[in-house]
Amino acid sequence: MKNFKSFLSEDKFNRSRTGWIIMSVNLLLSINSAWFFLGMMKTSVPAWLMLNSCAPSIYLFVIGYLFCSSLLITAAAVMMFRWGFLGMFFFSWSGPNLIAQISHIAMTIAVIYVVYVILKQKKIKSLAAGLILGAVITTSYSVVQNSWFEARPGYLEQFFQGQAKLPE
Repeated sequence: MKNFKSFLSEDKFNRSRTGWIIMSVNLLLSINSAWFFLGMMKTSVPAWLMLNSCAPSIYLFVIGYLFCSSLLITAAAVMMFRWGFLGMFFFSWSGPNLIAQISHIAMTIAVIYVVYVILKQKKIKSLAAGLILGAVITTSYSVVQNSWFEARPGYLEQFFQGQAKLPE
């Protein structure tokens, strides 16, 4: 337990003005996505979380940033890499998807920022632990997400076709 406490005390992520801007932009974009899914499309909260995997990764990033946790920020960066950076290759670059792509770009910038700061601060233990935690969360979330979509055949296709009313 002593080693874990010392790890947490050494885990502090040094915040900067750049980081605050990156965190704020990502938070605002995730709030916009919540408004789109929950307000405009009238999806349920579970549907929103399954259709917009970016939101939980951004919220973990925000929590990690606010609490100066290199561990949580690194775990969030793994998730943002998966759903943000890689998301740029799954969505089209036209119409309403441009807003999603702006979010993906902001998440990619956050990932680059996190990697840069963690390496600059030489937080190798936090990097390793965060990568493992992020991989566990990302894998677990993906399993739940895949099961959710398998139980709703056609749901994702309807969403990508831009249909406003999706079945629950």
